[in-house]
Amino acid sequence: MVALHMPSVDSFSHPLLAALRDAYLDEDLLIFAGGGVSTAGGLPSSKGLVEGLIAGGMPEATLTGIADFIERGRLVDALSAAEAALGPESFCAAVEVLLDDRALEAPALAVSIASLAPRLRGALTTSLDHLLEKAFKGAWPGLARVPGEVVRRRHYLLKVHGTLLDRASWALTRERRCRAMYADPKLQTAFTAVFHSSPILFVGYGVTDEDFDEVLARLQAFAGGQPPRRFALFAEEALTTERRTELAARGVEMIPYANPDGKHAEAARILDWLARS
Repeated sequence: MVALHMPSVDSFSHPLLAALRDAYLDEDLLIFAGGGVSTAGGLPSSKGLVEGLIAGGMPEATLTGIADFIERGRLVDALSAAEAALGPESFCAAVEVLLDDRALEAPALAVSIASLAPRLRGALTTSLDHLLEKAFKGAWPGLARVPGEVVRRRHYLLKVHGTLLDRASWALTRERRCRAMYADPKLQTAFTAVFHSSPILFVGYGVTDEDFDEVLARLQAFAGGQPPRRFALFAEEALTTERRTELAARGVEMIPYANPDGKHAEAARILDWLARS
């Protein structure tokens, strides 16, 4: 695949930023934060989580299967295989250790997301950890189970794959992902209303992120044929010509930024500019 080297957002001249600012000032913008927020704070990526889980050793056949899943980017299936090998109790205990964020501070990217709070409708995340809660300093409730009246709510943090200290809420594995709260038929009406009306900004997702593709598919299903605008901040280093074309066809409007050290400092700078607007 050929890398598409686009200039990062310099002096905030990217043409999509004006439209993003307008969506924010209309006070209906939703942030959808991915695992990049967690890795910026020092926690492992999904791949790192799998590698941590298998570090203690497993049967050779299991390790080979998990390595194959990792190679193909099927990290949900890799986590499912790890749970099957370890057993649910050991799996959950190991995840809690690997994602323990008690000694970590909210990274700059999380703080920049929280700086949007005055005009932001809400925030959603696929991460289990509490780094975004720390960034919001408890002002926004972290909801691992969505209330039916979410369509009327504002200023909330919805954790669509669960929260670390409530194992029953987790949606890490394939089986649990199928039962994730945004797939609950009882809640589809509420989510459809929210996602049909509110523009969304994706932050902290990789362009080949399995979670991003899954979330995007869910949003497309909920929002129907005419969804609101969907913006995405993407690290330009991984944005290939093929992937850019594919995402554009799915209605994703991409704003690339430089991310040489993996800390997403440029994305945080863009969000800080948006907050000041």
